[in-house]
Amino acid sequence: MLVSSSVIETVSGRFVDIANPNPADIIPSDIAWALSHIPRFCGHTKHALPYTVAQHSIRVADIVREVFTFGSEIRLAAIEYFTSNPINTIEYFLFCDVLKFIKEEEECPRSLYLYALLHDASEVFCSDLPSPVKSLPGLKEAYAEIEDRMMSVIHKRFGLERDIILNGKVMHAITHWADLYARTIEAYHLMPSKGLHWRTGNVKVSQEQLQNFDGPMEQDQVYKDFLECLTDFT
Repeated sequence: MLVSSSVIETVSGRFVDIANPNPADIIPSDIAWALSHIPRFCGHTKHALPYTVAQHSIRVADIVREVFTFGSEIRLAAIEYFTSNPINTIEYFLFCDVLKFIKEEEECPRSLYLYALLHDASEVFCSDLPSPVKSLPGLKEAYAEIEDRMMSVIHKRFGLERDIILNGKVMHAITHWADLYARTIEAYHLMPSKGLHWRTGNVKVSQEQLQNFDGPMEQDQVYKDFLECLTDFT
């Protein structure tokens, strides 16, 4: 069978056309398998085992869930960040919406946890390009277009469209903060420089939280853990 040059074959044997993706071709096991085999930081980490995108995604989702745990250190860090770091009027009003959302919800909404867990799911089809590569002139726009197209289909597949219409900017802001929070901890333990000179977007992590890291896990276990999280919240 001949396939289009824009088609990717997944581990389940499905063919996904990244030029015209179909939500029916997106399945949880393909996402879990691919993300548990894609290394973070281009594989330049100080451990024999790779630290995978799947393990990172679970960490980000857990941080997001902890934001809604009353009195937790992570909740206080999130509130401090969204209280003190708006850089313009638009961001100020967005951060006000984020703070209202955090304080009104008694627990992490299912849709937000799922959104955070899947925040890097487009990399199943276009891999994990490091930020310095994504920002190169000419590549940034092209990659963002593919990434946005795939994320839109993934969100549709997992029933997140309505929630994104209602609270998409707030969900993205919280997840982006959690992503930077997780990256700060990961870089501290995995990278030779400990990430001390990386841009963190004014995200502050306490010394106690900085030590909260178990290291890279076996890929088979990460696959099972990610798939369990995904199916539990789907």
